[in-house]
Amino acid sequence: MEIDPRTGSVRWALPDSAVGTPPGHDFVRVAAVNAAGRDEMEWVLQVCPKYIPDPQIVSTKYCDFVVPPEIAAWIRRYHAEGYIDGCWEYLYRLLGQEPKNPRQLYVCDPRHKEEKEAEQEPYRPLRGAANHFFVDPVRGWVLGYYFHEVGHRFLAAHTTSISKLSHLNRGSPSWAKPYIHALLPFLQAAQRQRAIDKPSEFGLIGESIENFRKRETWRRETYTRRIGEYQQWLRNGGNAEDWVKRKEADTFAVTGWMGILISDKYGPECIEKVIMTFRHDMLPDSVYALADTPLKKNTVLICAFSCAAKADLRPFFKEWGFASDAALYNGALPVVRKTVADLPCDEYQNGWLRCPQTGHLYRMMRWKTDWAEACRMARRAGGHLVTINSQEEDQWVTKRFGNDGPYWIGLSRKDDDKDWNWITVEPTTYQNWGDKPPRAKGKKAVACSGWKNLPGWSALTADRECVVIVEREPPVAAPPANKAPLPESPKATAGK
Repeated sequence: MEIDPRTGSVRWALPDSAVGTPPGHDFVRVAAVNAAGRDEMEWVLQVCPKYIPDPQIVSTKYCDFVVPPEIAAWIRRYHAEGYIDGCWEYLYRLLGQEPKNPRQLYVCDPRHKEEKEAEQEPYRPLRGAANHFFVDPVRGWVLGYYFHEVGHRFLAAHTTSISKLSHLNRGSPSWAKPYIHALLPFLQAAQRQRAIDKPSEFGLIGESIENFRKRETWRRETYTRRIGEYQQWLRNGGNAEDWVKRKEADTFAVTGWMGILISDKYGPECIEKVIMTFRHDMLPDSVYALADTPLKKNTVLICAFSCAAKADLRPFFKEWGFASDAALYNGALPVVRKTVADLPCDEYQNGWLRCPQTGHLYRMMRWKTDWAEACRMARRAGGHLVTINSQEEDQWVTKRFGNDGPYWIGLSRKDDDKDWNWITVEPTTYQNWGDKPPRAKGKKAVACSGWKNLPGWSALTADRECVVIVEREPPVAAPPANKAPLPESPKATAGK
């Protein structure tokens, strides 16, 4: 892609390797330089084949839907834009990190009609995009399986360790992977219940609230019908491992229904705690190391559900065809229980994450830029480049943000003969340099963490590019104003 700086015209061609592939995107960054420095703005050019005769684009804060006119009209008719953004923010509050590509694109492809489902599921989009769209007021809230698809982006490997439970050591899938499905069948049950309990947090207003409740009733009826064959399989002595070998096994309905049962009995917070437990910064790696077989991986998952529910859920999972390893369950139970008990609360604060060790707020800016521009971006955001003053803070920042590539820290020196200093003038009592001594060619050396996946910090020249993590202190609540007594009225004064 090329942008003519004189005219602003864009020349762009679809790469040969992308011909015939699903929709893609290309990032465009434009920079303007003035006396104060450089300001940057970034666009995402979304590319999608024109399968819809009259495509409509419905944009929300986080997503773009390319849909036929009747689907666009449905979204606007029921104010579904608020629900779309509410789901995104719900996931962000749980996981504390955005997807690697936070802007999501959903493209509907009406060519993929199936005659037997034409009336029920009229729009089947491209593979890898959203799924079913409906045009009636109840089932329309499926919204192309929006929550499911954006959930996959949030629960990816850069955010959680759930994949360690669904894959074996060499990367091949465990037999339970279709059931676990990144824990989305369970999480969807919790999210739907949250939307019913607190509709305003999900943008549901007016008649949309009642329609969404009806949608949940329809979903439960659908699952009840779909799991009937599996329940008969269990009554005949079968189990989940053998069931998944069947060609037409409906595994998603099984765990989807199990999620509903758990949410109904123990509350949606039980499932939410399980999701948070498998974030990178929560359950110790030592627990995952013990789970080296499919049975043991399932056991870790069952143990997390038990701790979140404060009840032994092994009988429940056994009833639904999932066995467990008693020795691993009892051995991992104290660690998992402590992890669940120590889950952070009030971590998400208006786009920032609060570190429990420091009480400060942190935020990642995904643009890679040089060190000087990173400092300026941090100041514009109301803070400074992250400064690390303890091992606990270092570990927290690395686990929360380190999976998105190397990031700048606010440590620098003017030349090789001077000490390293934080940009906040804090004492450099804690340092975490990697195996090699901190060296960097050039007059100004700066520090980053995670360079080339090396442990600890690395010294670089300031013209390198890394992502930006901003740190700031939490806002101080203003003291209540002292109200002066109201003056007496003229009439009251005159009468004295």
